[in-house]
Amino acid sequence: MGFLRPSRSRVAAFTLLEMMVVVGVIAVVAAAAAPSIGSARADARAQEVALDMVRLLRRARSASAGYGRAHLVIFDPASDSGNGSLTVYRGINNRCNANDWPLFIGGGCPGNDMCIDAVEGDQQTFGTSNYRMRAPDFAGGMQVCFEPTGITRWRRTVATAFTSNNVDGIGSLNGGFRFTVQRYNGEGDQGVTRRVVLPLGSDARIQR
Repeated sequence: MGFLRPSRSRVAAFTLLEMMVVVGVIAVVAAAAAPSIGSARADARAQEVALDMVRLLRRARSASAGYGRAHLVIFDPASDSGNGSLTVYRGINNRCNANDWPLFIGGGCPGNDMCIDAVEGDQQTFGTSNYRMRAPDFAGGMQVCFEPTGITRWRRTVATAFTSNNVDGIGSLNGGFRFTVQRYNGEGDQGVTRRVVLPLGSDARIQR
């Protein structure tokens, strides 16, 4: 009677050709997904810029109450390579119209102790994308001033006094200020426009 030889178990394995096919498929999928991932990250950066604007506006309002001084926010759409900027300056008393703001603003923010915060458009980049900040109702820029009492005042130019009214001699605020953040590159505007609102007498927020 002969002995039965045990059968050898077959070990599953990939051939070199199969591995090359798998690697090729992964490379194709990754190459196809890369632009979408890059675009999503660039759009996420636009949201971060909008949140930076909200943070700055809230800081200015809360600092006014904390320090007992008026705090001025200047929006200049022409600054920073035309991408706009928001800058906060601290006054020396509690009245918006009683501070000599041109003296405090001086040559801008760097090296100025009265400047406490800024969001600058030309510093907001991601890859080939840049980010533009705008105030649709104030093409020429404007100034918002917070007083410790909670009153929000504003003006379009330094030639006029600050007002807390919803309407000035040119137009209406419709209850507050609107800002936008737009991503763009060499091909034009990209992605979704982010919107920031600052209601009169309230905190800034992202508009959904």
